[in-house]
Amino acid sequence: MSPDDRFAQLSPEKRALLEKQLLARRAGAKAMEGTGLRRRRPGEPLVLSVAQQQLWFLSQWQRGGEAYNASLNLRLQGRLDEKVLLRAFGTIVQRHETLRTLVEDHGGVPVARLLEHAQPSFAEVDVQEGGGSDKAVAAAAEGLVAKPFDLARDLPLRIGLIRIGPEERVICIIVHHIACDGLSRGVLFDELTALYSAYLEGRPSPLPELPVQYGDYAEWQQRWLSGENLRKELDFWRAELAGTDLLLDLPLDHPRPDVLTFDGRRVDFAVPLQVSEALKGLGRQERATIFMVIHAAAGCFLYGLTGQEDFLVGSPVSDRRWPETEKLIGFFINTVVLRLRLSGDPSFREVVRRSRATLVNCYAHQDFPFERVVQAVRPKRVSNRNPLFQVNLRMQGPSPQPPQLPGLKASRVSLGFESARFDLALGFVDEPNELRGYIEFNTALFDEATINRWSGLLVDLLGRAVADPEQRLSGLAEPLRHAIAGP
Repeated sequence: MSPDDRFAQLSPEKRALLEKQLLARRAGAKAMEGTGLRRRRPGEPLVLSVAQQQLWFLSQWQRGGEAYNASLNLRLQGRLDEKVLLRAFGTIVQRHETLRTLVEDHGGVPVARLLEHAQPSFAEVDVQEGGGSDKAVAAAAEGLVAKPFDLARDLPLRIGLIRIGPEERVICIIVHHIACDGLSRGVLFDELTALYSAYLEGRPSPLPELPVQYGDYAEWQQRWLSGENLRKELDFWRAELAGTDLLLDLPLDHPRPDVLTFDGRRVDFAVPLQVSEALKGLGRQERATIFMVIHAAAGCFLYGLTGQEDFLVGSPVSDRRWPETEKLIGFFINTVVLRLRLSGDPSFREVVRRSRATLVNCYAHQDFPFERVVQAVRPKRVSNRNPLFQVNLRMQGPSPQPPQLPGLKASRVSLGFESARFDLALGFVDEPNELRGYIEFNTALFDEATINRWSGLLVDLLGRAVADPEQRLSGLAEPLRHAIAGP
């Protein structure tokens, strides 16, 4: 049996995973050559990654705003031992250096300072007198989550506990993104499960010592971003992004504010099963992952809204290519800039082929920090737009399972408030039996009614694209153009 035959017999999920792994290996082979990850020696200074430095600058510019606060909110029902819970969080902070790292301002330059011993701050809010209504819980949680971090004085992790009843609470785990990414959430939940269970039973921590820390990754990155490797990466990104539109002219409901704002909301939608299966089937035909097909469809959707044929979107990627980093809490996310090339009124199948070529090329350079790409391209800076792209495209796997705590039922809870770091974010969650989507939007720019209408148009476009992949871009975009023009 040929390799192509074996590839064709894999399930869609295994095929997508295999392609992702192959692309990551190809991308990482040269990146890691001669500059492997290693543990810092005693006395070596702790350095920040490029992404951490950029987040620090943004937090200074925004005066500590909450746009980069991430919250994990859990409803706990049952008997909670708060002392044991706080001890477990203290151990997690002690295990992961990034959770006990302060970032100080040394003449406009961010400098990391590692605390030897630290405990996360803890705040409790009691809403029992008001009957523990959902509105009271949401208001209390928003107050806890929205409080800005002072990165020079505060640990980037804090805990809030909202008491709803004698045996019902909502716990808010608030982390600044400078210390955490999406995969870190699963690590935190796993460690919380292990530690709370052990401490409740009087046992010591069952977790093994971590072989490396996030600072070791930051030190590797600093060594890698030098010499000939730096020159090659700069050359690639300058060539890849040359001549494209750096501003996507989305039709707004409200005038754009003079400075960036971050109040957001999210509209969720479902992709019919037959459409999601057809998207994956088209990917199999074109040897493309589901994300490559989604990238193509998103390009057609944004073309329909703007009429632009050559523009950029950003997409998050994880840089946990070493096994030692899989169990670390840290900010391993980079943003890869992906170009949409839609000139010539191509068929949807052709757009998928173009997207596959773009993603294969760009994934081979995914380690190069987005902040350095911006410096290489040098776009004209404006205070009310993100540089290079204004739409973020995300493909996510299933959310991590809530921690399993003895005597407690833990469940994830959404409290109805969001932040938006981009004009729009188009997100897709690839579950084993369904493909779900959402549009996160900046409320200063768009009305929720508009985004609700656009989400329906996006689902409609996905269905029409896979029903006839030979359909031209102009035909796919026509319903969107008609909707923008109005009756």
